[in-house]
Amino acid sequence: MGSSTAYRSLSVNTLKTTLATQKGLMLLLLVSDSNGLCYLVENNLKKLPDDIKNRVAIFKMDHNTNREHLSVYFILNTPTLLFFQEGQLIDKLAGVISKNELITKIKLYS
Repeated sequence: MGSSTAYRSLSVNTLKTTLATQKGLMLLLLVSDSNGLCYLVENNLKKLPDDIKNRVAIFKMDHNTNREHLSVYFILNTPTLLFFQEGQLIDKLAGVISKNELITKIKLYS
C-alpha cells in the first residue's frame, strides 16, 4: 500500500463491492470527525511498518454519515476497527488501538 497513505476511504456505495471482491485480510476503520481518538488510531495505522501494511488492505469510513448502513456490525462508538477475511467479519476492536496491537492482530489473521 505504500508508506505515505495508510488507508483508502470507502463509501456505502463501494463497501459491498469491496467486501465481495477483496481477497485476503481487510481492515475497515470507522471514524467520527467529532472524536479525537479516531485521529490517534489513524496515526497508528499510518505508522505501521511496510511489511505489515503489505499484508492487509486498509479502508476508512465515516460512521456518522453511514450509521444506518453499518448497523449490521453493531457499532457502539468510534473509533472501531473491523477485520474482514474474504468478505466475512472476523474481529472487531473499539477504542484506541495501539500500533503494537494492530501489528499483532494483522499478523494473527494474515
